[in-house]
Amino acid sequence: MTNKFGYSLLGIILLVESIYVFLTNKTILKTINYNIKVNEYSDTYGIQVGVIGVLLLYYAYNLKSDVKEFTKCPKCKESYDSITLKSNMCPKCHIKTIEIDEYFKKYPRDLEDV
Repeated sequence: MTNKFGYSLLGIILLVESIYVFLTNKTILKTINYNIKVNEYSDTYGIQVGVIGVLLLYYAYNLKSDVKEFTKCPKCKESYDSITLKSNMCPKCHIKTIEIDEYFKKYPRDLEDV
């Protein structure tokens, strides 16, 4: 979860930097070489920073969560992570699996065996 937040925050910072460069021809982050005048290359710098910001936001949006959700088959009692299953169907029984929390609410006796 922290990776997603970090990439999102960095992407937003870079987009703000890009907009600031376009509006003022100055840089906030001072990441470019001091020998280059910002005014001459502000459009190129602003576009590059903006594209990197958009790419970071896109990556953060599509980043999978580190937390795996588990499901359990009510028939064979096997547990699976929901990422590997196709449409939450048990590969052995071919019936729909139940999220692990809901499963133990529905079948509390199975919790005693764990």
